[in-house]
Amino acid sequence: MYSQVLDLTVVLTKNYDVNNIKQYSEQIETVRKQLLFEKDEIRTNYENYLKSLNKNVTDWEYFKKNKTDRKEWFKTLKSGKTSFLVAEGLMIRAFNLTDQEYKRTQENFEKLVDFINQFYPAILMNELILEQLGHGTLSLSDVEDGKWNTINDISIMFGMLYFSDRDNKVLVTEDKAIRNCLNDNGMGHKLLSLLEFKNKMEIKTL
Repeated sequence: MYSQVLDLTVVLTKNYDVNNIKQYSEQIETVRKQLLFEKDEIRTNYENYLKSLNKNVTDWEYFKKNKTDRKEWFKTLKSGKTSFLVAEGLMIRAFNLTDQEYKRTQENFEKLVDFINQFYPAILMNELILEQLGHGTLSLSDVEDGKWNTINDISIMFGMLYFSDRDNKVLVTEDKAIRNCLNDNGMGHKLLSLLEFKNKMEIKTL
């Protein structure tokens, strides 16, 4: 899916012609709906988790109101345990989508470790949303809120890391979260700012 979205992006940006959008409006709408589906699925998981903490009542400001649980939440985040569980959750989902049963075997543990090693920057970016959950950000209840755009960034990151020839791929972005994440994981050389990209491609700014 990620590779297909990136292929679509290449087509849309061909010759830097904004009119390409008109020709591929149906495909763009399909991507939009998929992203909303992804966000809503994750939002529902968070909602169920909050219910489990709060007598089956959804309260997006739960951690803001419960300082002890909030402290423990951020302690767990800092330990890296949460990122491990996020990665395992993604693997479980992959197994389910391919009609396989996931079990905590040595073989699957090795697959999980390999998955984390290959896609760690993308997995780590999930913590940006988890931090917002810990701060009790009410806007997380709405998947169309800008806070959920992090899912788009995660998708881009997974897409970039997916390719076997990713050493030849460079990401052009101004997004601070993506840039910080790649820089912190020794992948800053894979980044170009928009200005750097324009200069490299000799694109004149009007």
